[in-house]
Amino acid sequence: MTADALRAFLRQATATLWLNRRLYTGSVLALGLVLALVGGALVGRANLAAVAALARSRAEITAYLRPSTPPTAVAAAEADLARVPGVAAVRYVDAGTALVQMRAVLGPDAPILRQLDGHNPFDPYLAVTVRPDRGPAVAEAARRLPGVEWVQDSAAVLRRLQALIRVAQGAGWALIAAALAVATVVVAHVTRLSLWARRHEMATLRWLGAGPLFVALPFLLESLLLGGVGGLAAGALLLGGGAALGTTLSRLLPFLPWQFGAGVLIRAAGATVGIGLGCALLGALAAIRPWADRPDAA
Repeated sequence: MTADALRAFLRQATATLWLNRRLYTGSVLALGLVLALVGGALVGRANLAAVAALARSRAEITAYLRPSTPPTAVAAAEADLARVPGVAAVRYVDAGTALVQMRAVLGPDAPILRQLDGHNPFDPYLAVTVRPDRGPAVAEAARRLPGVEWVQDSAAVLRRLQALIRVAQGAGWALIAAALAVATVVVAHVTRLSLWARRHEMATLRWLGAGPLFVALPFLLESLLLGGVGGLAAGALLLGGGAALGTTLSRLLPFLPWQFGAGVLIRAAGATVGIGLGCALLGALAAIRPWADRPDAA
């Protein structure tokens, strides 16, 4: 097939899209929304991975001390915890430092901090960095130390968080699979409508000896244009909406490592275009094959 023939087919596909622009506009919008869900799921997986990495890097036991605990007892508790197997480091944090750290995490203008009205609600504590698998044993050892009021095991929170992340990732893959199936079905349905409208033309070409590829190529190009434009629409929606969502989440929860930067969004948008083209190809092949193989299909 010559380049001139390919250009002619492309012009024919474009003209068909324009003649049926109402149908194809609705199809592009449907594809764009479906593919935007796929892109959103990909961005969501990137954020879940970042949150999981942050949680793993900060796995620690927090042993809160009674305010009346004397410095000698604090030093003894710190030394005892440092000798427990699985402990990487022990750090004493006084109440003032704890408040400063919380202001740094939440931001100086956080509403919850404004409600303190100068009061410091924090107790001094020992921050114990541990291996996640040793968390329960280290937490139990910390509870038995004199001067320790209560112990928080972030490793237990990490284990629950990881379980929730696995569930969310599984749901994300299910959403992606369902969206891909819907996109493929939409393209296949639109392609069948186009085939039906031009069924006599196809049958005539096949009876005159035209090969299946020659007959099917205009419809394949139409489907790829439909999938590509739908993917571009989804990518544009993802870039605009993702940037706005990232700004809002960063303002509300600044202590989490949100992944809404240009690199993440551009990769997700590029993936939606590629996925749109792939779904268009699958849908077109599913719709075209029976018609192209049989000249009497009409």
